[in-house]
Amino acid sequence: MESKKPFIITIIIMSLIIVGLSAFIFMGKVQEKKEKEQKTSVINDIVIDLNAFYQISDTIRRFDVAFNNVNSSYFGYIYDAKRIYANKFDMGAAVYASMFQDLITNGALMYIPEGKVRSNFEKIFGKNLEYQAAEVKNSQAYNFAYDQERQRYAYIAASESLQYPAGYIALNIKTVLSGDIIELTRKVFYGEYVGENDTATKIVMYKDASKQRKIGELPLKNGMINQSEIIAKYSSKINTYIYTFQLRKGSDYSFVKIEKGR
Repeated sequence: MESKKPFIITIIIMSLIIVGLSAFIFMGKVQEKKEKEQKTSVINDIVIDLNAFYQISDTIRRFDVAFNNVNSSYFGYIYDAKRIYANKFDMGAAVYASMFQDLITNGALMYIPEGKVRSNFEKIFGKNLEYQAAEVKNSQAYNFAYDQERQRYAYIAASESLQYPAGYIALNIKTVLSGDIIELTRKVFYGEYVGENDTATKIVMYKDASKQRKIGELPLKNGMINQSEIIAKYSSKINTYIYTFQLRKGSDYSFVKIEKGR
């Protein structure tokens, strides 16, 4: 009987080691899964790498602020044609989109380094459009000049802005991932806010900035539009645009085109 004790002790020790290893492997897999989840985002049931999500979101945001505001130097540029490819993008408009979000609006003469503009430009367009320094169109609210000697853009941006500016409003509808392509479908309409005493109470929606075709109007809720209500009531009357991005390396996506849907 005594001779069996070492054998039994050995079995117990081996069992504990196996259990310990199993727990270690399991926790390793849990940690690996957790780290993987932290690196991805789910949009419309589509799992997208977080870096790609942030990059595409930044490009969309830059396009929105550059082309949707009625005071923009390139207002409505991306909606003027049925489709616009990255390699056919107007260089002034592309540079404008690459820096507009970073402008300081204080009414004073300011500068933005060309290197920063180029870096934003390449994140958006990748190799689909080669950066070139460009003269940017001026508007009532914004004035620009390219300083070639100092490699920077000089600008004056209006210090005052309306709380409810008129312009295009884009609502995200769905995201589709197919191979190395990501397509973002959006509903886009022209909107004007109506109210009194500097307080907007409703939004009036039109097909486009010409205002020839009215879509409808809805009251604001806490000063905000209700996107779900707009889509539920007017989706069939609002223009559809599909934004296409293509993987270029790692998790970096380049803008390819914007196409008007049927």
